[in-house]
Amino acid sequence: MTVVWYCFFHRAAPAGGLSDAEREQVAEAVRGSPELRTGYVHTPSPAPHPHAGQDVAPVLALELEFADAADCEAALRQEGGLRRLADPGFVPGLAGTTVSQQGMLRRLYAVPDPAEAGATGLCSYLVHYPGPAEDEQAWLGHYTTSHAPLMSALPGVRAVAVDTPSVVVSGLPFRFAGALLRNKVAFDSAEALSAALASPAREALRADAAAFPPHAGGSVHVPMETRVVPGSD
Repeated sequence: MTVVWYCFFHRAAPAGGLSDAEREQVAEAVRGSPELRTGYVHTPSPAPHPHAGQDVAPVLALELEFADAADCEAALRQEGGLRRLADPGFVPGLAGTTVSQQGMLRRLYAVPDPAEAGATGLCSYLVHYPGPAEDEQAWLGHYTTSHAPLMSALPGVRAVAVDTPSVVVSGLPFRFAGALLRNKVAFDSAEALSAALASPAREALRADAAAFPPHAGGSVHVPMETRVVPGSD
């Protein structure tokens, strides 16, 4: 099963985003990761969405796919590459951010019209559930078998991914997050994302969420502009 490494850079108060040059620096660091399958560099999107004004988007979120834990851990140990993200001077726009990381196992769900191979730009809705759940297996079972498939009915959706925690040994000096679950739905544009979240398909998701087994922490939803970084293969 594919292993995904997430890294989030949060700032307590809004203070501007990354410049184009800084985003390119980050993409270069991601591109240099050995055995990377695909990387996604996320920065905040202004897309209107139902949770606007409630949840604060990270300044930067990285989502990197690897074939397995060994490949992921090799990338996190490599000199240079991702380790440059721990250098306070590497990307000035990330100064003062609080950084967290988490390794996860990825589940992909089929969609009617997936993103074309080679697509370099998307708009993603990143969601996570901090947890914990009273019965973690029951909660995850409901989510992965009942809730996640409903996302594939969102109009215009290009990808649906659901990630559950995995132990990944990291050489980077960032604290570990402990989200119960993360998911991503991706669209061609901010307009397509907003339209999907205003559709009847979202009402089906809301109805199913009401049937979740008991859990704490609520959920966090943020729209992000996504740059796709191909891996070495």
